[in-house]
Amino acid sequence: DAMVVVFQAEDSTGKNKPGKPYRIENRIDLKHDLLTSVTAGHQTLKIGVVPADATIKWTADGTDPANNGKAYASSGVDVAEGATVKIFAEKGALHHEISVTVPVTGGDDDDEPTSPTLDLEKPATLAGKALKEFGLVSRKGVHAFLSDLPAGTVITGPRAKAVKAESDNRVAISWDNKLKLTDEQLLRAYEFLDVELDDAQWELEASSVVFPTGKAIIEWQAKQSKKISPNLITQ
Repeated sequence: DAMVVVFQAEDSTGKNKPGKPYRIENRIDLKHDLLTSVTAGHQTLKIGVVPADATIKWTADGTDPANNGKAYASSGVDVAEGATVKIFAEKGALHHEISVTVPVTGGDDDDEPTSPTLDLEKPATLAGKALKEFGLVSRKGVHAFLSDLPAGTVITGPRAKAVKAESDNRVAISWDNKLKLTDEQLLRAYEFLDVELDDAQWELEASSVVFPTGKAIIEWQAKQSKKISPNLITQ
């Protein structure tokens, strides 16, 4: 927890002098991603830190984040394009600070593709291949994914599976690509599979996930720990 370890050799007989202290300092790593914001002219800054329990504070007005910073929330920081965000992370005796300037989308200096411009009111579709990033191969992972979907979201062409690893027994239910199910309907399907094969892990695949609005998928993505490729979102 102190992030610093000091080793020193000592001779218990007293015949030799103690060795010189050897100091090892852990370090704090910060990374960031920029996501589409529901506010025009803004982007959502997502921050990752190692170790995960380090304290993170930030400012976007040029002041020192160590003394004046706001606590970072997992949903990210909604900030205007062109602004500079100062980020301060601290644990024990160590700290690390970085600055991130949010690029203006559509500028000539953009080196990376940005997220597509979404109509906040129209439905938005996430391609099924994006689900692979969520590791939907356990009961906990599938349940958390379905439970976290915004109200009104439907899953197209789902394939629900229960697998018992030690015996390699499995049962599954598949639907065609025209059928759309809600999270509640899929959870009931898994309850049925549990009757057929108890104490098994769940797996989930799908052709696509349709969110009720562009705003819903933007806000949902901001809460996730993984960044989704803009090419996998259509409207």
